[in-house]
Amino acid sequence: MRRYIGMAVLFVLALVLQSTVFNFLAIAGVKPDFVLLLVIYFAFTNGPGKGALMGLSLGLLEDFYIGRFIGMNALALLAAGFLAGWFETKLYKENLLIALLVVFVTSAASQGIVLFSGLAAGLNWDSGNGFNIIWPLAIYNTCLVPFTYPLFYHSFTRGWMRYRPKHEQ
Repeated sequence: MRRYIGMAVLFVLALVLQSTVFNFLAIAGVKPDFVLLLVIYFAFTNGPGKGALMGLSLGLLEDFYIGRFIGMNALALLAAGFLAGWFETKLYKENLLIALLVVFVTSAASQGIVLFSGLAAGLNWDSGNGFNIIWPLAIYNTCLVPFTYPLFYHSFTRGWMRYRPKHEQ
């Protein structure tokens, strides 16, 4: 139970950071997506089912917080959670280089889903300009991995957010 309370606190912190502090630290017109990173990290340590559920949940909450295009982030984070969780079953998640690759690929795929779902919904977005946002965002998120993933991984495997069966508590 406390791991989900911890995730809720991290989610609120991620939303606040990306909508306040990192507005001033935008690079190439993009700022990091901490909610996406949170979903990727959770899925990469817990598998595709839990990752997709966490992505859907946090995506809907983010959509309601932003207030526009309800479901777009939910779909993108659901896919990101499933994809990162699928990588969890195939790759060595303790390796930082693997985490860098997973975050880059999953960030690009997630933002691609946002772009294409926006275009499918009839939004007047320039797809060429969209790709100029996808790649810098994926690179920005990947640059944050060495600073954030080890803390998250340690907390989920040996720290206060690790899974403890009822008989251990």
